[in-house]
Amino acid sequence: MQQNDSLLCVSNTHAEADAAIKSLSGSGFDMTKQEHPVGFYTALDKMRAWGGVGAFWGGIWGLLLAPAVSSSMKRHWRRKKSTPNQMAV
Repeated sequence: MQQNDSLLCVSNTHAEADAAIKSLSGSGFDMTKQEHPVGFYTALDKMRAWGGVGAFWGGIWGLLLAPAVSSSMKRHWRRKKSTPNQMAV
């Protein structure tokens, strides 16, 4: 039976990724079959990807909660206006 070895490495920096590759090659992992990295996922990529999703859900929650907040604020201001003003003497 043929054995296929796979490895996935997630690193915070490019230097950490290089160190991991050197460590693997030093420990006997067959690096001749090494593929090229698919890509890098940076903080800017995360903001671009999730920014639109966050804006969408923020809008949905705003539409759902705005009537509840608005009605409770109206009740609050009505109570405040109906309470007689008390002045400290």
